[in-house]
Amino acid sequence: MDIWTQLLNFINESIIQLSNNFNGDQALAIIAFTIVFKLILMPLQLTSSLKMAANKSAMEKLKPELELLKSKYKNDPKTLFLHSSKLYNKHNIKFIDKASIANMATQGVFGFAMFQSIKELALSTPFLWISNLAKPDVALALVVGFFTYLATIVTPGMAEQSNQLIILMPAILSILVVATFPSALGLYWATSNIVTIFQSFIVKGVLKRQTHSLS
Repeated sequence: MDIWTQLLNFINESIIQLSNNFNGDQALAIIAFTIVFKLILMPLQLTSSLKMAANKSAMEKLKPELELLKSKYKNDPKTLFLHSSKLYNKHNIKFIDKASIANMATQGVFGFAMFQSIKELALSTPFLWISNLAKPDVALALVVGFFTYLATIVTPGMAEQSNQLIILMPAILSILVVATFPSALGLYWATSNIVTIFQSFIVKGVLKRQTHSLS
């Protein structure tokens, strides 16, 4: 049995067991499993987010020097790249580090594994206004879109983003996807976004304390 199959079996069995503990409520089982797994991954996600925020802050401080390099080597892209890279290395700025790679990999694997597991599970129970978790629900898709939008705008550094399309695109895509797949996927997506929103506030709080300690 390969690792991927073992992961899918673990997710399926965990959701089934949680469902039994919740008197057969599959929706609560999916929500609970998503929260627990996201909390397990949160230290890695927080490390990655804080590293990205630190890089952004360092980039802001280096902006005058970078502008001088761009002006000096505007006709020599290769030399500009070399000098810019040296400046980044000098100030320990890494756009892709081990924490970021690990975070992206775990998020991608977990998300796809949940999607695959939800397709395999025998879903049938209702939840709130949703009559059957196995069927799509437009209202749930809109709720997911709303939480996706919130998760996007509270992300540290997103307040400076002026391109509204970049802010709205994740929410639009989530609505289109959830509206065509089982509602169980929408519950996972919404729960995941809520945890992400909570995580973003933690990151902002840490950054605020760091700023105050330096001032």
